[in-house]
Amino acid sequence: MMKRWQSKLQKFNITAEMLQAGKLETDQMETLDYSQEKEKGDTQQVKRFRDEKLKAAESWYADYKQVARIVLKDTPEYLEKLGIKVPS
Repeated sequence: MMKRWQSKLQKFNITAEMLQAGKLETDQMETLDYSQEKEKGDTQQVKRFRDEKLKAAESWYADYKQVARIVLKDTPEYLEKLGIKVPS
């Protein structure tokens, strides 16, 4: 027995199989969209982690340079070998 909506769609050459295939494609697209959004969130989390670690490294390096300037104040050539510019 054909349902009422099926007979109406048949006028447009749309079958139940076509509808089922469209539903399957829609479900697949929703799954892919969810995966993409999850990847975006993961990427943002990794970027935040990277930025935090970079900020910590920059802070450590600033402290390192200050200590090196104090310890090596009488030997500016050693500071230059460490990559620390010495004012002329």
